[in-house]
Amino acid sequence: KNDSGPKKKEDLSPKSQWWEITSRLSFKKKSTNNFTRDKEILRTWQVTKLIKREPIPMPLRAKIWSVSSGASEIRKNHGEDYYQELLAQAREKKDHPEYLEMFREIRQDIRRSLPSVLGSTGRRKLSNVLKAYCMRNPNAIGYCQGMNVIAGGLITACGDEE
Repeated sequence: KNDSGPKKKEDLSPKSQWWEITSRLSFKKKSTNNFTRDKEILRTWQVTKLIKREPIPMPLRAKIWSVSSGASEIRKNHGEDYYQELLAQAREKKDHPEYLEMFREIRQDIRRSLPSVLGSTGRRKLSNVLKAYCMRNPNAIGYCQGMNVIAGGLITACGDEE
């Protein structure tokens, strides 16, 4: 007997469950952004259980990371061009004594950062991400060795440097 009624969430395949969860997040709807609610959705026991069974599908990783990390909220609060503004600040301050050492360390670490995985385009993106982070948090952290591995993994998983 074929039941034509709607499927329950638990009857969906794990990949379909990820798509269903993502469809409930407000970042997909331009008019509303409820970041607290979105984070609560991603912190439910169903999501915890699902992530143990099935990795997040590649097309959804950037969106889910954006919500869970708070990046979508930062983008909303500071404007869509915030990342580009941080990169412009980095270009302006490239010769400033306060940033010379940080940028030198980034250049040095970029050469060692997943060379076979990222390639030259990926390393450029990684350099941009790390410089933008330095502009956002110059006094708190700036740059420290190891950030390149974390950011490189995110670029590999998400594709987009923003």
